[in-house]
Amino acid sequence: PFRFSFHEGHHCFRFTTGKLHVGLETLRRRLLILLSPPPHYLFLKLAHTVDQINHLMGSNGIFPPPHHMHRPGLPHPEAFGSVPSFPPQLMEQKLAAQHGEMQRLAIENQRLAATHGNLRQELAAAQHELQMLHSQIGSMKSEGEQRMSGLADKVAKIESELRKSDALKLEMQEAHAEARSLVVAREELMSKVHHLTQELQKSRSDVQQVPALMSELDGLRQEYQQCRATYDYEKKFYNDHIESLQAMEKNYMTMAMEVQKLQAQLMNSANADRGAGGHYNTAENDASQNGVGYYGDAYQGYIPPPAPGTATAPNSIVGTAQYPYQGVTQPGGYFPPGPGYYFPRGPPPGSSNNAPYGSAATNAPR
Repeated sequence: PFRFSFHEGHHCFRFTTGKLHVGLETLRRRLLILLSPPPHYLFLKLAHTVDQINHLMGSNGIFPPPHHMHRPGLPHPEAFGSVPSFPPQLMEQKLAAQHGEMQRLAIENQRLAATHGNLRQELAAAQHELQMLHSQIGSMKSEGEQRMSGLADKVAKIESELRKSDALKLEMQEAHAEARSLVVAREELMSKVHHLTQELQKSRSDVQQVPALMSELDGLRQEYQQCRATYDYEKKFYNDHIESLQAMEKNYMTMAMEVQKLQAQLMNSANADRGAGGHYNTAENDASQNGVGYYGDAYQGYIPPPAPGTATAPNSIVGTAQYPYQGVTQPGGYFPPGPGYYFPRGPPPGSSNNAPYGSAATNAPR
């Protein structure tokens, strides 16, 4: 790399191009070595040449060292005393060589001045880039600070989450326990589902038997309807028979009362006849007594004699007998049916027999 530096300790400008180091102080020393011991007019020319070099360096942007850094100038030739004289040809050769060296140094100085200008331009560009880099570094620092703040927030959140990890562990343990209980419940439900599936299969087999059961139910319903019709018919017949028996009981009660009245009248008339005639007309008394007994025997043929301990109020004459229908007791006693109180029985009216009740044939079962 090519760089330019100014060193105050050596009182010179230094250009560095790889391993090249050139300084004004070195140039002065070389000139003094070449010109020692110089004659008087050569010292004047050398000083003029050095002034030209300094002027060229100043015009090309290379400023000489400050005034306080200037060294004392070359001494006057008279200060050296008497100087031995050299041949003019030798002096001309030396001057020609020095002039060529000075031209070479001037050309090199110009090249170095151009290089210095380029370096200053590159330095300005580098400074501009450095400023841009500084601005970018500032923005990057701000972005880094923002990122660091975001990372700090994330770290704080992670720390809070880690602190909450204990509660999460407890929740995980509870969740595992609940999962185990759910697995057990699932097994129980699977067993129930299997049992219900078996029951469903059984119910399906039962459902296949439903048509037969429905047909059997229809048969039972029809049988029930027939039994119901028979029951209604028997109930109606029974109610009619009870009404006829009640009417017969009333008739027998009135007849019994009339018989008692007649017996009382006969007894009264017999007592009156006995008291009035004494033993007169004894045959008539016997005939009257036999007549009373005859009527009494006649009524006894229609009314059964009461059994001891079976008489019911209000008629003590009419006894209580067994009713032909089981489970039913006839009020007032049983009387055998006569020709005027016969009610025929037959099948209930229906589609096959539409005859009204009581219109059965005379040969109906008694």
